[in-house]
Formats: sequence, structure tokens, C-alpha cells
Amino acid sequence: MTCPRVGRTSFTMCFDVKVADRECCTVETVYVHAGESGAPQAIPDDVAQILTSGAPIA
Repeated sequence: MTCPRVGRTSFTMCFDVKVADRECCTVETVYVHAGESGAPQAIPDDVAQILTSGAPIA
């Protein structure tokens, strides 16, 4: 799993799906950090730091 993009209020996660060691698809999902009202909010600095660190995400 990788995080190729982190913006102010959203980030993108990518991962490969495998079946019996055969890659069958790649998934890219954009997540938006939202507050109680549902409006986008800035991603907390500590979370953004983890997402941009390049460390494996499990």
C-alpha cells in the first residue's frame, strides 16, 4: 500500500489486489478528512507526516 499524494484536506491510497499470487487489479482511493458537519478539514500535521514519511503502511 502506498500514499502517493497528500493534500491539505485529502490523500490518495493505492494498493494492488492479488489472487493466488497473481495481480488482478490496482485500486486508487481518495480519502477526504471531514469534520462533524461533513465539511472538509485540514489533515492533522501528525497524520500528514506519517502519510508522507515513505514508511510502509499496513
